[in-house]
Amino acid sequence: MSPARKSPSAQSILNIKQSLAKEILPVYYFFGEDIFTIDKTIIEVKKHCGKLVESDFDNETISCDKNLKVEDILELASTFPFGGGKKVIVVRNFEVIKDKKKLADYASNPVDSTILIIAHYGKQKAISSEPFSTLYKKNFLFEAKELKGYEWANWLKREAEEEGIVLPDSSAQLLVDIVGESKHLLQMHLPKLREFIGDKKTVSESDIMEIASKTREYNIFQFLDSIGSGDKQKSILIAFNLIDQGYELLNLLGMLTKYISIVAHSIELDELKIPDMEAAKKIDVNYYFYINCKKGKYFRNHYRLANAAKVLLEADLAIKSTSLEAKNFLTSLIAKLIPDDKISHQ
Repeated sequence: MSPARKSPSAQSILNIKQSLAKEILPVYYFFGEDIFTIDKTIIEVKKHCGKLVESDFDNETISCDKNLKVEDILELASTFPFGGGKKVIVVRNFEVIKDKKKLADYASNPVDSTILIIAHYGKQKAISSEPFSTLYKKNFLFEAKELKGYEWANWLKREAEEEGIVLPDSSAQLLVDIVGESKHLLQMHLPKLREFIGDKKTVSESDIMEIASKTREYNIFQFLDSIGSGDKQKSILIAFNLIDQGYELLNLLGMLTKYISIVAHSIELDELKIPDMEAAKKIDVNYYFYINCKKGKYFRNHYRLANAAKVLLEADLAIKSTSLEAKNFLTSLIAKLIPDDKISHQ
């Protein structure tokens, strides 16, 4: 029996820097759920192409809606630049365009004087279908995948290098645990770290803990601490503050789920008399974060833990199926996690 063929997969959007160093492509098609990286990469490509554009009229940005036809975009891409250089066209929200197939013909023979950058915010399953098949064959197709697990720490280390600082694995993971899995918020913390460490280049875990304790803004640790102590009012106050800082609802829900899971694991590992350092390694979490979760005495109780697991599962289903106002959702969620009934105080 012959081995099964692997389905084609787009190259990673993280390869763009290497690609730009070699050549500037006439078409860039970015797709995936990592909107932050897509938008950042568009800026990088435009910056790299800046010297090729000789007229401000040759920089255009289009935001697609359902009424826009792909022919309109391709007609614009096919016209000559106003200046004597290149024309750069950025097309956002291309996922709403219905008839994308016609892009295949253009991608097969793109206009030399135009650099067409397309942003498709979301997944694309069938790369074998058009126009993705042609884009793939021409090496114009780039995917921006959401990070998972320790990929977050690796990404953060690369970003830190660009800021001129060194983040060891443990420090990078601790910062992800404190701030949460949000590229925008994590990147915002890097200049703060650079200023805090002064002449040093390497950021230690103690540096991160110190800057987290000194900041005027609340952080994820403080939110989880208040949840873990059963302080409903303070939890709501901090949750609102985090939303105002830019934290996303899904991010906060994910951190709560992770927190409750670690508390549950810590109870089991304590019963097995496994030392904390070894226990943290066993479940692949940062030691500081593990200890912080263990402090959550409110949920070191069978009834409260079971209730929290049930509430978070229901919240996860609700957030994915309906459009919810963040602060109202969090108020209701925290009230259910820390209820005023008799069972919760057993």
